[in-house]
Amino acid sequence: MENENGTVFYVDYENVSSGGLTGIEALTESDEVYVLYRPSTSKIELSQVSRIMACKARIEFVPAIPGGPNSLDFQLITLLLLHLPTDGRVACIISNDKGYDNVINMARKQGVDNIRRLDCIAAATPARKPRRRVAVVDFTPESVPEVAEQEEGECEAACEAVPESVEPEEGDSLGYRSPLPPAPPVADTSAPAPEPEAKPQRKQPDDPEPARAKVERILADKFGAPLSKQQVDWVVSTLDGRKNKAQLYNYFRSTLGKEQGLEFYGKVKECWNRLVRNYR
Repeated sequence: MENENGTVFYVDYENVSSGGLTGIEALTESDEVYVLYRPSTSKIELSQVSRIMACKARIEFVPAIPGGPNSLDFQLITLLLLHLPTDGRVACIISNDKGYDNVINMARKQGVDNIRRLDCIAAATPARKPRRRVAVVDFTPESVPEVAEQEEGECEAACEAVPESVEPEEGDSLGYRSPLPPAPPVADTSAPAPEPEAKPQRKQPDDPEPARAKVERILADKFGAPLSKQQVDWVVSTLDGRKNKAQLYNYFRSTLGKEQGLEFYGKVKECWNRLVRNYR
């Protein structure tokens, strides 16, 4: 695990679905998993069921309480506060939502530095490296070359048997020398070669303005009319990470009222993936 004492996982299942549980079968008894899900929409793929059954960690499925936008995110933070480990273990939020990073950064500034965010459980487990088998050749003239399999820990002692006159090339543990490549032909230096004609550099477009223009067109298509400059500014600030979706929702609600603000926010969410593709 990322931490030898264990890890407590908080899975935003609505955000990562079954892919976020990848690697759960590798957890141990020192780990815990809380899966927060919406009972009306969440489903678990059959391929993940066997992995969950093989998991040795303590697993708890927590149904989310129905609410407005981002209500599941707020409930996951509540779950994190209720079960935040204080025994040396790491708390790990499994989600692709970068809005959690603001929570993590705030906690770090207050001295709580054991909270992380990853896209799946497997990202917190180290990759298992296979044991290497190294073939070692006895180069003594009295014996016929014999190949023996050595464990990785015995490689250093075995390499001392290679004669000093043989210098193994990089990546060649047997000490064989690769044939040298043919010498390149000697270039005629009597007359200097003409320098290649410099090609004109293509002027790079100013990215922010065209990207903003795309955002304005997408929003105008969605709403049937152009949005105000301030409304577009808030959407752009959310796209580049200066604000999160919760702040965007609160802005629409405070300026347009509860019902119309929720309607505006819902339309923005419907075209959010298209906005992200065109802005970045």
